[in-house]
Amino acid sequence: MYSTLSFLSRKADFKQVNPDIPITQAIPCPEGTQLPRETFTQQGPKNATDKPESNGTQDLDEDEEDSEEFERLQADVQAAQDEYDRALLEAETLHNEVKTALRQILDHRVTLLSSSSSSPCKNVNV
Repeated sequence: MYSTLSFLSRKADFKQVNPDIPITQAIPCPEGTQLPRETFTQQGPKNATDKPESNGTQDLDEDEEDSEEFERLQADVQAAQDEYDRALLEAETLHNEVKTALRQILDHRVTLLSSSSSSPCKNVNV
């Protein structure tokens, strides 16, 4: 905590106006702090031209091998998607067939139960 207060008191761009009154006043550039904004604007173009422009362009070149691998992977993804679509369609068809079969079984059971309750002489095992 002491080092933080010490750092802030040395590096802050505010200065206490009167030691008896806790009021501070902004000072333009205290010693050991940031450089003036003009310095940054003057050095900006110089720093921009110092760096080489082709720093990573060779990494961005598209290799023929990568392109072929991408095409192969794209074809694999398309084949997997087609297989998934066929499996989904088959699952939906089977689901509808099971629903229809269960509905027919239940309808037949209701018919049997209603016919057995209307004629008490018949003994139908359900």
